[in-house]
Parts: sequence; C-alpha cells; structure tokens
Amino acid sequence: DRKAKIDTSKCVECGSCRSACPFGAIDERSNIVQIIQAIRAGQRVHALLAPSFIGQMGFKVTPPQIVTALKKMGFAAIEEVAVGADMTALHETKEFMEKVPARQKYMTNSCCPAFVALIQKHLPNEADKVSTTVSPMVACGRYVKSEYPEAVTVFIGPCIAKKGEARKFSDAIDYVLTFEELACMMAGAEIDPATLASESYINQASGFGISFPLLKGVQGALNHTLEELEETQVQAHYASGLEACLDDMKKLASGKLPCQYFEGMACVNGCIDGPGALAESGLVSVLIKKYASESQHKTVHGDTTAVKAVKKVDMEVR
Repeated sequence: DRKAKIDTSKCVECGSCRSACPFGAIDERSNIVQIIQAIRAGQRVHALLAPSFIGQMGFKVTPPQIVTALKKMGFAAIEEVAVGADMTALHETKEFMEKVPARQKYMTNSCCPAFVALIQKHLPNEADKVSTTVSPMVACGRYVKSEYPEAVTVFIGPCIAKKGEARKFSDAIDYVLTFEELACMMAGAEIDPATLASESYINQASGFGISFPLLKGVQGALNHTLEELEETQVQAHYASGLEACLDDMKKLASGKLPCQYFEGMACVNGCIDGPGALAESGLVSVLIKKYASESQHKTVHGDTTAVKAVKKVDMEVR
C-alpha cells in the first residue's frame, strides 16, 4: 500500500529514522503540552537534566543560566542526572564484582535504552549479560520520587530512546523532553537563557558522573569506583553506533573479543551525538570535560548526594 511501517520486533527506538528521513515525515511523540499543563496546574514539576545539557543552548550559556531559565519556565526544582550516573556507577560496580567472572564471563552497561533493546531483540541469547542496574535517568527519577512522592519528573536530554524507557519505568519518569523540544518551549515562553543573570548554583555530581555521555565515560566511572574499592580494573571495550555495537557484541558472544565489561552506545560518539541534541558533539565534549574538571566532588565515593541516595533507592530493573 506504499506506506512505511515500523517493524516493532526490530526497532530499538533510537531515533535514527527521524534524522535520516529527507522529508521530515517521521517524528516522535511530544509531551510538551502535558508538561505545560502540569506546570500551570501548580504541580511540583522537576526538570531532570542529562549531563550533556552543557552547551546545548549556546556556547556561552552557563549551567546556572540554564537552571535559572528552567525555574522561570515554572519548574519547581532542577536535578542533574549526573547524580543518577554516580548512583548507577556505584551500584553497577557492585553488580559487576558479584557477577564477573564468578557467574558470567562479561557484563554490559544498561544506561543506553537503544543498546539494551538491540541486545534484547537482535541478540536475545546475550540478554542475560546486560546489567540489571537502572539507568542514571531512572535512578535520578526514583530518588526524586522518594523525596517528593507528588513530584512530576521530566527528563531533558538528547535522546529519543529515553521516551520509550520512560514508558517502561513510569514509577520514576513521567515525561521526556529532547533539547530541541526544550528550546521550542523556551522560545514560546520568550525566555533566552543567555540574557539571564545566574543564580548561585553548586553541582552535586562527581566529575565521573558528569562525564557519562563522553567516550568511554561509563567504563571510566566503573574503573574509578573499582579503584576506590581497591579492586583490579576491568578489561573493557567501547562501541558506539548500532552497527558497531552489534558487530562487536557478536564477536564477544563468539569468544573473539576479549572483554569483561562492554560499554555500548547507540549513537555515534555517544550521548552527546543524540538525535535530540542541538550543539555540535565536539564542542559539547570540550565543555563537559571542563565542567567535570570543575566539580567539587573528585570521586564517586565520599560525602555525596549519590552515596546517600543509592542507599534509599531501588536500583534494580523491575
């Protein structure tokens, strides 16, 4: 009937088709209206900012200006999902120590929903090797809900696949916005973050949590946490882009790739290159590294929000 249809048995909801369509005929569902309605209704709406928010609204726009802009839009509180990344690093390291090599030869990350779906749908025999630790988004959402049960949680990031993940983890995340959608909302509200005075703002995440969306960011946090626990660092492998992930996972499954921890990211160059991003990935990478280096928390461990939160929150996929 000359109509394109999505094969849901194969689709991993990565959003590549949206970017590739020359006619702009494919788009994801938007939650903009529901979020605006929740804010106008006086609900406590929390913005959960992905670590790659740095530089998305302009090279010179600072993180405090983004926070100020979100508050001006009506968000009751702003949380950095980098704290959730620290929580994931803490719990996933513990899981890795328990499973590898005692119970299985290797383990993969679980923070990229499109990568997880790729394994589940295209390499189902390897699905049990995927970490059962929730993603930073879900960890952050569950922590907010534990502190404010009435809160409405809105994840804001570069990822379209997170919209599908949010449907699976409705206990943690109510809505998802891409950076593109956030920019549209700001434009509609006539809010330009570049013109706003910065409020006092202190980041609560470690430099490792902030670096999650960068090249080898997840395994970097894992190895750092292992080192802090005086454990041996792992033999890790990184792949970005679905084709590379699938090819390398097949090699790993057949024993042709020596690896104890596989970090897979659906988007080429990782999360900073997501289909809902606005800024050039190379620029975002530089800005995130700078932001991470300025964090007051140089370790995932210690007296951090993540260490306290991970003890209160269910960190398992359920």
